[in-house]
Amino acid sequence: MKRTKFCPKCGKETNDLHNGLCVNCFGGRIGLGDDFPQKVVVYTCKECGKLFTGDKGYQSQEPAIEEFIKKTMKKRDANSVNYRIEGDILRIYARVEAAMVEKDVEESLNIIRKMMTCKMCSLQKASYFNSTLQVRVPKEMEDAIVAEIKAEMKRLNKTNKYAFISVERQLKEGIDFLVGSKAAVDTVSDLMRKRHGAKIKFSRKLYGLIEGKKSYRDTVLVSIEK
Repeated sequence: MKRTKFCPKCGKETNDLHNGLCVNCFGGRIGLGDDFPQKVVVYTCKECGKLFTGDKGYQSQEPAIEEFIKKTMKKRDANSVNYRIEGDILRIYARVEAAMVEKDVEESLNIIRKMMTCKMCSLQKASYFNSTLQVRVPKEMEDAIVAEIKAEMKRLNKTNKYAFISVERQLKEGIDFLVGSKAAVDTVSDLMRKRHGAKIKFSRKLYGLIEGKKSYRDTVLVSIEK
């Protein structure tokens, strides 16, 4: 006669044991882990208004929350992950599998909201730059050219977070822009050449060492003659 096994926790007779426990008792232990976070902190930059739960900034709360969930669930054996935001509560629903047993689990996290200044805005406020764009154009063209440059910089900033103007200097001979991205200045100056036949002059100057490597700042002169 074949002996029937039993669950040591509840005493139920069964041969269907998972890690020594019956399905019900084993299922009670299935979850997202004791180290699963109890809160998510959503930071809002007081300068640009973007929301953060990690390094990347978003225009609304949902994608910021989704980044947090994706990062949190990455190392957990969970499928069919969904979520719902209810005021200051984030509810996460997931199907977890362990030892051939599946279970639907729910976790409720407090949403903590804090204000801060993001890295890019901090750099702008500190007048950070890697390249100087010097604009020398006829006075009657200046406003239109500046508007074009700022529009292009705004477009580039969507994919290059360093494509920002930290300082704008109005000089007797024209306008200087201090820009965070060398690539953005190269793109803008090339646009001026194609649209307006601008002449471009380039220079580079050593300004220091970063982690033992020489670091340079560029100066790009964009000039349009009458």
